[in-house]
Amino acid sequence: MTGKVLIVDDDRATRNYIASCLQEAGYQTETAVNGAEGLVYVKKNEYDLLLVDVNMPILDGLKMVTAVRKDNLHVDKPIVILTAQQEIKLVNRFANLDIDDYVLKSTPKAELLARINEVFASDKDEE
Repeated sequence: MTGKVLIVDDDRATRNYIASCLQEAGYQTETAVNGAEGLVYVKKNEYDLLLVDVNMPILDGLKMVTAVRKDNLHVDKPIVILTAQQEIKLVNRFANLDIDDYVLKSTPKAELLARINEVFASDKDEE
């Protein structure tokens, strides 16, 4: 599997872990440290997938996703939310956004890759 993925997360260890997992699976990755930086990257580059953390300083993930979709920056590409929280209230907030999936940061590597591959496969099916 190949594709270009932007990972937006304020935690360096999380960014590095996810980038490493995806790179080993053949994906190209870039990283941003918050939603504001992520928006700059999305405006300048094409990505096949955005992985966006929910809680970040400066601009959180939900606001970033809202801005991306509102400004038609990433119209037909999948967005997956990264979260450390398993709260039903937070999951319900995701339902109001145009996202393709959400993944817990604690998800094991094999499951993380399976979920990302599934998002890519379903995106290709829609084309």
